[in-house]
Amino acid sequence: MTDEVPWQRYEVPGSTQSTVVTKPAVIAALLKKAINPLIVVAHHAGAPAGVAGNPVDTIIRIADAGKIPVITTPSTAQAFRKRGFTPTATLSMMEIGSRLNDPEWSISDDHQHPDLVLFIGFPYSMGWLLQSGLKSFAPKGIRFISIDQRYQPHCTLSFPNQSRDEWLTNLNAIADEVGCA
Repeated sequence: MTDEVPWQRYEVPGSTQSTVVTKPAVIAALLKKAINPLIVVAHHAGAPAGVAGNPVDTIIRIADAGKIPVITTPSTAQAFRKRGFTPTATLSMMEIGSRLNDPEWSISDDHQHPDLVLFIGFPYSMGWLLQSGLKSFAPKGIRFISIDQRYQPHCTLSFPNQSRDEWLTNLNAIADEVGCA
């Protein structure tokens, strides 16, 4: 199996699939350029640290450096609060999908819909379903980017399948790039 195919072979992603991003600097550049970026974090981001650190710490670095709002699922919010970081909102995965599909919804003070959404920490099958719905029904012009450890075919861009340490190294590279703005 190559890095450019879904992690689970039986998933059929359709005719439009994610572009694989192997350089974290590309994602950092898109974050810097975005007007209303958003980071959506699910419970797999709170997994134990690897050699390159913990995903939650890295997400906090990215959010702080880029002044990016963070939405967490209820089971993830505590990991952020333990580190002194309060998420902008805490919603269920299905509620997140519903809100992102609503063109009237905004998390920002300027009442603009997000133009770039980073997804991290989603169980593969749940991310696949949520992002499939967004690909089909979300307002046009939004970039959905999966920075999860496994390739997600329904986003605009996605990391390839990676080892845990390689994934954490790439997350840290994004944080470093966004932080040097």
